[in-house]
Amino acid sequence: MPNHELTGFNTGYTRLYNPDNNQWIGYQDLQGNPYAGNATLFQYDAHGNPTTYKRNTLTFDADDHMISYNGAYFQAGYTGDGLRAWKSSTANGTTYFIYDGSDLLAETAANGNVTCYNTWGDGDLISRTTNYRDRLCI
Repeated sequence: MPNHELTGFNTGYTRLYNPDNNQWIGYQDLQGNPYAGNATLFQYDAHGNPTTYKRNTLTFDADDHMISYNGAYFQAGYTGDGLRAWKSSTANGTTYFIYDGSDLLAETAANGNVTCYNTWGDGDLISRTTNYRDRLCI
C-alpha cells in the first residue's frame, strides 16, 4: 500500500499515512524500513475512529464520539458531546471536570473538593487558579 510521508525535523523517522483515508498508520526510519511494531500502534474501526493509538485504547459511541481513553499513564471518560468528564492516574488520582456549555469552569478531586477554577469573559479564558500547591490544574 502506498503511503504519504511527513518527515519530522531531526527525528530519525517519518510518519506513514494511508493515502485513501489519511489515517496515520505507523513509522519508518529514514532509510524506508518500517517500524516492526506498526501493526500494534494504530488501529481503526469501520467508521475510521482510532481504536488503538500508540498502544492506548480509545472507545467511541454509535455517533462516533469518543467516550473513553485507556492509556499507560492515565484513563479518561468523555461526555456525549466530546467534553472530558474525568481523568484518573496513579500519580494524581481522579479529577472531574465541570463545564458551562463548552467552557471548563472547575476541576474537582474525587472527594468533591474543587482543585481548580477558571474565569471566562467574552468567550476567552481570563484566569486559572488552583487551590492546592501540590496539585496541578490539567
